[in-house]
Amino acid sequence: MCLQCRNNVPVSRLRLSPRITTGLKHWSSLADSLYRLWLASGDYEAWARRQLLDPAGEVHKVGLDLVRALNRRKPAWYWWFQDESRPRFRPLGSCPRCSGALVTLQRGRECRRCRIYLEP
Repeated sequence: MCLQCRNNVPVSRLRLSPRITTGLKHWSSLADSLYRLWLASGDYEAWARRQLLDPAGEVHKVGLDLVRALNRRKPAWYWWFQDESRPRFRPLGSCPRCSGALVTLQRGRECRRCRIYLEP
């Protein structure tokens, strides 16, 4: 997704290596599966939520590795899941990976060190 216009960017437009393209497909499938399990609100909801919130979780390791690879060609950030559906939800006050300060942007916040993006 483009952080300026908020539209999805077709992967084909980015002219990425086959390795990165395959990695993106793998990560997208993994992240989407966890997100769908969380949305289903059934037996796997709590487990999927823990996976999506765990800074050391596999989905984030894979995603952040891809962001590092993408940043060699184009600026890229990793969108971080936050469970805003919780009654006492509070947005993260610091980076979930390095605990560093978040920079406020027009439409969200980012950790410039980790290249993580959080929506308000």
